[in-house]
Amino acid sequence: MTTLGRLLAFILAVVLPTVAVLAFDRDGPLSRTLVIVTLALGAMLGLGVAWLSRRRFVHAPLQRLVACANAVREGRYPLRGALAAGVGEFAPLARAFDDMAGQLASREAALRESEQRFRRLSDASFEGIVIHDGERIVETNDTLARLFGYEPGDGIGEPLVDFIAPEAREQVTANVRAGLETPYETIGLRKDGTTFPIETRARQIEYKGRMLRVGVVRDLTDRKKALAAVRESEMRFRQFADNLRDVLWIYNVADNRFEYVSPAYERIFERKAARLLEDVSDWHDSVHPEDREVAKSIMARAITDGEITVAYRVVATDGTIRWLLDHGFAIRDERRRVVRVGGIAEDITERKRDDERLRLLAAEVDHRAKNVLALVQIILRQTRAASVEDFSRIAQGRVAALARAHTLLSESRWQGADLGRLIEEELAPYRRGDGRVSLHGPAVELPPHAAQSFAMALHELTTNAARHGALSESRGSLSVEWMRRDGRLVLRWIETGGPPVQPAAQHGLGMHVIERSIGEQLEGEVRLDWRPDGLVCELIVATDQLES
Repeated sequence: MTTLGRLLAFILAVVLPTVAVLAFDRDGPLSRTLVIVTLALGAMLGLGVAWLSRRRFVHAPLQRLVACANAVREGRYPLRGALAAGVGEFAPLARAFDDMAGQLASREAALRESEQRFRRLSDASFEGIVIHDGERIVETNDTLARLFGYEPGDGIGEPLVDFIAPEAREQVTANVRAGLETPYETIGLRKDGTTFPIETRARQIEYKGRMLRVGVVRDLTDRKKALAAVRESEMRFRQFADNLRDVLWIYNVADNRFEYVSPAYERIFERKAARLLEDVSDWHDSVHPEDREVAKSIMARAITDGEITVAYRVVATDGTIRWLLDHGFAIRDERRRVVRVGGIAEDITERKRDDERLRLLAAEVDHRAKNVLALVQIILRQTRAASVEDFSRIAQGRVAALARAHTLLSESRWQGADLGRLIEEELAPYRRGDGRVSLHGPAVELPPHAAQSFAMALHELTTNAARHGALSESRGSLSVEWMRRDGRLVLRWIETGGPPVQPAAQHGLGMHVIERSIGEQLEGEVRLDWRPDGLVCELIVATDQLES
């Protein structure tokens, strides 16, 4: 009831009856009766006015406030200022309520906008988001629905384990109950029944007045494929590097250490790879002292020039020296900075040895060629013949003997020639399978200089036998034997069945060639026994003269 209503009721109920009584009769029964009636009527009028005033000024405003409170509870807010109009003494309360409702409306609008932004962001996220109470799903974003093959909004209210592969449900349930917040990998189950690897992590939050857990789910399928591809690539690299005869190495510039070295390192350097990976100085110590500065330049020059190729020597633990051809190259990061240096070290020891052999061989060939030319000149100067045809035949025969020796030496790359082969080549025209010529002896490797000398001596003996000795008649025979005896090589040339022979009073050119080849060039001995039935010749050379 308002103040005006209370005042009006007081006037009607008390003041008016009292005035009326005083006006009509101050004494007497009539006056008392009139007072009572007047008081009763005034009370009734006062009550009526009070009831009407309450209904008009109290009940109606309260009803409006209650209606607005219900509207606020339901999220409907009255227009600002409309509530305070026509509520009398309740106007301040109405205005305060109206202000509160307006603030709630603004806050709720801001909250809805924030939720909408969050929803848009979460739906656009590459990771799935799920809110659950530990057993059932309360909320998901669209990304999670897509990951598991659902439509947006599907799955809400479903058991959480329905999204996990059966074999992983027990572990996931245990992690959820333990409140695990660190990320872990498990297996997701799609709507179509297929499984895929996922990573999930969760935290407890307050969501809409409830303590729930929000989980972030990431599809690991692409990562697993990428890791598998990396592992396969690494496996291929390892297989390649492990079977590579050369040393493959990777050096970290910032850390000044080797990150990787292939197994060939231990074979070539004869050092443990583990020591090298721990201490770079182990590589420096293995390099030949004279080549250490050159080897160290690989790192510096690869960084500045991009790549470099250097040859240097390394010393194995047993003192063996090996040559390496090391090709180093820079490895850069995305900013083009050199962060590593890689390299392939090839063992070129055999190549170096071949090069040295070729150099020596070339020098040897040059030396032998000069000797051959000198020998040919001597042959031509000392060859005597009655006619040009005889001179040509004799000279060609002697030169051909040298050529046969050179052929055998070429086959062995001038390492030497087999004595038996020399004899067989020289006597081949006279060996018809009838047993006239027999050869017996062990394998004897003659060095190049001795092969030439024996070739010339054998040619002269063969020529003499063919012209004057056992090979000049069909009944004659020849036996050639050679052996090692008392540190010497002994070759016995035995002719039988030929025409009678007599020692010449003066040696011809052939004997001079034999004595020069064996006696002078090899410091050997030539023994001639002119028997009536054939010549017996012994060529004796110390074995130390037959060394390369």
